[in-house]
Amino acid sequence: MQQVLVWLILIEIIGIVSFLITFKSFHALNDRGFAISKIIGLSTLSLLSWLISVTNIIPRNTLTLYLILIILTIPAIMLSYYQKHEIKKFFLSNWKPIWWLQSLYLIFFLVFIIIRYYAPLITHTEQPMDLAFLSASMITNSGVPLDPWLKGETINYYYFGYWIFSDISKLSFLVPEISYNLAISTVPALLAISSAGLVFNVIKEIKTRFWVGTIAALFSCFLSNTYSVLAWLSENLISSKNFWSYICIEGLKKSEFSESLVWYPTQFWWWFNSTRIINFFGAHCDENGSDYTITETPFFSYLLGDLHPHVMGAPFVIAFITICLLLTKINISKINIRSVSLITFTTLLLTISNFINMWNTPILISILFMSFIVRKIYQPNIPIIRLFILPTTITLISFLIMTPYILNLGNSITGIYASHSHTSLKHGLIIWLPLWIIIVPYMIKDFLTSQINKNIKHVIFVSVTVTLIPWLIKVSSPLKSISDGPSLLEFAVPVSLMVFISIFVATNHTIKKGLNEDSIFTYLTGLGFLLVLIPELFYIGDIFENRMNTIFKFYYQAWILFSLGAAYNLKKMFELMRKKESFKIDLIIKTWMIFSLIGILSGLYFVPTSIKSKLEYSEFRSLNGLIDIQEKNPEIYQAIIFIRNQANPEDGILEATGEWDESGIFSRTTGIQNIINWPGHQIQWRGSLDELSIRNSDVETIYTTYNNQLAKDKLNFYSIKYGVVGPNEVIKYGNKIGQTFNDIGYVVFETPTIKIYEFNN
Repeated sequence: MQQVLVWLILIEIIGIVSFLITFKSFHALNDRGFAISKIIGLSTLSLLSWLISVTNIIPRNTLTLYLILIILTIPAIMLSYYQKHEIKKFFLSNWKPIWWLQSLYLIFFLVFIIIRYYAPLITHTEQPMDLAFLSASMITNSGVPLDPWLKGETINYYYFGYWIFSDISKLSFLVPEISYNLAISTVPALLAISSAGLVFNVIKEIKTRFWVGTIAALFSCFLSNTYSVLAWLSENLISSKNFWSYICIEGLKKSEFSESLVWYPTQFWWWFNSTRIINFFGAHCDENGSDYTITETPFFSYLLGDLHPHVMGAPFVIAFITICLLLTKINISKINIRSVSLITFTTLLLTISNFINMWNTPILISILFMSFIVRKIYQPNIPIIRLFILPTTITLISFLIMTPYILNLGNSITGIYASHSHTSLKHGLIIWLPLWIIIVPYMIKDFLTSQINKNIKHVIFVSVTVTLIPWLIKVSSPLKSISDGPSLLEFAVPVSLMVFISIFVATNHTIKKGLNEDSIFTYLTGLGFLLVLIPELFYIGDIFENRMNTIFKFYYQAWILFSLGAAYNLKKMFELMRKKESFKIDLIIKTWMIFSLIGILSGLYFVPTSIKSKLEYSEFRSLNGLIDIQEKNPEIYQAIIFIRNQANPEDGILEATGEWDESGIFSRTTGIQNIINWPGHQIQWRGSLDELSIRNSDVETIYTTYNNQLAKDKLNFYSIKYGVVGPNEVIKYGNKIGQTFNDIGYVVFETPTIKIYEFNN
């Protein structure tokens, strides 16, 4: 409890400092930026600590972090003093929305920290990787984080999200296995408050803001696809092989009835397959999959507990969108403190959002430029050159700030390719039904009832251009292979139509009434459809040579955008119900309402059923993600603590190589580099790496050789100071390992099953 309170209080202090600094700059927002103040504060603190580290001005230690916080607090206090009457007036008149936003943040945090308490382990899937990068970030006092699994190299991954939470961990004096679980609980809380805040700042009607914002937060963080309903049906009601062959989803290709009818699916970790919906197993669902994809929803990510960049980056994307809305509202052509500060915070959030997850880059830059282009639509007298100068400058400054990171970032991207596999309509609907059942009917209704005006040519031009750009990229991109399966007509064409309709409706609204709440949420929805369309037409090539990663990253962002749009469309749905329409229209609206409710419930059904499945297999109650090791393998845990206390960040450690499970246990929990681990992931991060096999061989040689000089030379080559002889090493290399270690080093830690050697230089 104390650790949770310290963590929350620190983030709250950072948020308050940020709010006081940005209060004047965000005067055009209804909440004065309160909903994104924590995100801006975390961004500012961590960017400053990173710049200090990479420039080696002073060590980036806990004292330095507190100095940064104090330095940021000074202008916050000064500004609050000069604005004390305005701030007091704001809080007196806006205490309800502030209380509401803060309550959402704390409630969502509480929900997910309870889940983590009952399922705390960070030992499965790619959690060891996330823990390794968090640990490495925590021990970095100068320069950039070193790769714990590749001695002598820096992390070649999107590491800034880990850096942000490592700063809070250092300020809180917490170990990584606890701060990891606090971090994965903080992310949905930040997403909830930022999503609700965006809605609050856009919708004009005061009472409506609260419930629509709450729904947006719920949809963003909890709503999921309909897989859980199908999983339950497969175990309890539907046994037809033909039906499941038609559905043809991993884990549901055949019915496996449970022995008794229960309210939730009972197969072990059934919910994991909810992210493996899109695939093609042949016309009769009896072949190997040829279109393996991943389609996570935010709630799935939080339940799984992988602290990945796309998960951590989501709240920062919403914060950036909020800032961009400000850019469309105020006059930034005049140079004054307010405009300069707004541009500064826009640059800050663009930098941080891209830094956390580089997959955000094309989307965020598009949003940035669109926020200026939209001004041209309803303010046509603005010179177009002026519209492009500022977003271009912001983008260039952002990339300039990230130069030390970008220059060191290798990648496995091979280019842009035309998609050779496509999504079936049934799989698309299984994923998107809970959101699209709300969005699509209203969007079509809005389109069909749009009033034609003299600017219709401009509206059509914008809509057609946005819709055709992905198709033009497809036809101009190479096609690496041809695949059987669903055609473009089945899913890509309907989604393209929705892109056109969304942009048409939004642009038409904007020309007629300016940029209002209707056009904003419709534009965001249109962007969501565009993100779904892109992987149907082309993908970003990598070592997997398929569209898996493109779908993975773009669908995740689309889910959040659709969540905002769906929440707003619910508002419009209720407004339609209150109108006195003909019996026929009233019946249609009520029918749509019923089906929307069914769709929402089918998506929310995933929450209790998946939590039930996850928690029933968890035997620990703690926030310590290594509690299983501490209780079941206390000698390993003692060794971890010893290395943390004894080793310096530049020291290397020798341990067995491997992938998954216990591989790299000491490096990932301490951040201290070993020679090589998780080689398959190293290839993903770096592309081809010729030295992987050499490093693997060298580790084996060091453990198994009887030649003192050979072992010493290789240890010196990699600058390894410590070596572990434990259960993993014995399993990997046999009982007779480390025969030279007593000659070239000495034991500094020993238990019945583990020895740690310190090698002579």
